[in-house]
Amino acid sequence: MTAATGAYGDLKVFETLAPYGSIPKPVADMCRLSYYCDKGDIHPRTSGYKIISKMIVAELPRLK
Repeated sequence: MTAATGAYGDLKVFETLAPYGSIPKPVADMCRLSYYCDKGDIHPRTSGYKIISKMIVAELPRLK
């Protein structure tokens, strides 16, 4: 999931994400896709699960 969401991106590129202020874009992306920043919970939000499900569906044809 990390690579699929661009979380290995450039940590020198910043964006503003409330309430954290200016943080690296890959970190902001993961904050939006999981509950980690809000609650310290590593589990994905619905948007994160949506990305995971698309990755799984994309791999299914290869498994036949």
